[in-house]
Amino acid sequence: MFAVICGSSEKETKAIQRIVTRFTRDKGRSAQTEILHSGRELIFKWEDHFRDIELLVLEADLPDMSGIETAKHIRMTGFEGDLILYAKDTSKAPDGYDVDALGYVIIGADAEEKFDKILRKTGRTGRNKDREVLVFSRGRENRYITAEEITYFEIRGRIVTVHYGTGESFDFYAKMKDLEEELSEKGFVRTHKSYLVREKCIRRMRAREVLLTDDTRLQAGQSYIAAIRRKKEYLS
Repeated sequence: MFAVICGSSEKETKAIQRIVTRFTRDKGRSAQTEILHSGRELIFKWEDHFRDIELLVLEADLPDMSGIETAKHIRMTGFEGDLILYAKDTSKAPDGYDVDALGYVIIGADAEEKFDKILRKTGRTGRNKDREVLVFSRGRENRYITAEEITYFEIRGRIVTVHYGTGESFDFYAKMKDLEEELSEKGFVRTHKSYLVREKCIRRMRAREVLLTDDTRLQAGQSYIAAIRRKKEYLS
C-alpha cells in the first residue's frame, strides 16, 4: 500500500504513520508512506500523480488550505483512493460525506482503535455507489458506514437502526420515507413498513417474509414485495 499522511503536527503524522504501517504489516502487506504538512504541498507534489496514492490520511483543519478544500480539489483532479480525515473536534465531520471519506477520526485516547476500524474498509473496491460513505448521527456521535456494509434498516417508533458489517448496529433518528428516497438509487428497497433492505443482501423474497444472505429473516409486506417484483419485470 502506498499511503500519504498530510497534517500540520509532526507528532500526529508520525503516530498515524506507525498505525498505518502496523496495520498493513498485520495484514501481510508492505506499506510505503510519505508525510506532508500542508494541503498546498500535497497538491504541488502530487498534482499529476494522485491516482498513484492508495490511501490518503488528511487533517481536516490544515492551516494553509483546509483538509476539506484539499480533498475536494484532489477528488476533482482524479484521486480515487481511500480517504480518511482526522481532526481535534467534529466541526468538519459533515463535510466528510462530500469528499467520499471512509471515516473521520477525532484525535484522542482511542484514536488508534478508530483508525484500525476504518482501515479495515480500505482497498475493497473501486470508487462507486457501494463504496459511498454514508453518515449517520445521534447526538454528538457520528457513524461512517459504506453502502456495501449495510444489510438493512429497521425502524421502531422514531428510532432507526442500521444493521451493518458482521452483526454491528447503530441507532439514530430519521424517517424511513426520507431514507427510502435517499437510498433507492443506491440499491435499497422497501420490503415492509419497518424495513429498508439492501437488495444485494436478499436471498429470497416471499409475500410475507424476506430471507437475507446472512440468514436473517424479516417480516415482509405483500404490497412492497409486489412493487419490487413489478419493477424487476419492467426493467427486465
